Amino acid sequence: MKITLDDVRKLLANMEPEVQTAAQVLVMELPALSLVVLSDKEGFEEVRAAHSNACARLRLAVPLQTSQSSDFPFLFESRLTPLAAPGLTRLQPQLLDRHDTVVSKILKGDKRDLATIEGMARHSGLTFEALVDSFCAIDTSTVSDFRRVRATFLQLIETLFGANSVTRAEATVAERLG
Repeated sequence: MKITLDDVRKLLANMEPEVQTAAQVLVMELPALSLVVLSDKEGFEEVRAAHSNACARLRLAVPLQTSQSSDFPFLFESRLTPLAAPGLTRLQPQLLDRHDTVVSKILKGDKRDLATIEGMARHSGLTFEALVDSFCAIDTSTVSDFRRVRATFLQLIETLFGANSVTRAEATVAERLG
């Protein structure tokens, strides 16, 4: 069953009564809808429990994970789009930009995510310029193996935009990130 944004809204509304502290919830649309909570460990555990209960009640399978701001490109917050969800006061849902989602998946390095993203990204309206800009906004000091991350990014660029685009991307990355 494909999860929709309306399903996410219902899930969050069902979770809200069980959550006592405010939590920023990012909705990632690639490779499929999932939720990311930007919170400390204690806050995440509260949201995780509410999520588990709500998924069981609604019979939904929506992945949930915790993350930190450093897992996303610099200033990703400025590209978030509020998700209209009337009645929510503690859960603050926002859509993560698709380009930032792709870059965060590259940073995590899960091969399953990357294969799925390659397939879905072809149909999601990603643009070369925005994807390169998002990648160039990462904090390289938090990346343990930047050469691997860079190679993965350039491979994705080639898959999505062709071999000629790799040279342009390489030059931009070298200029901005070294």
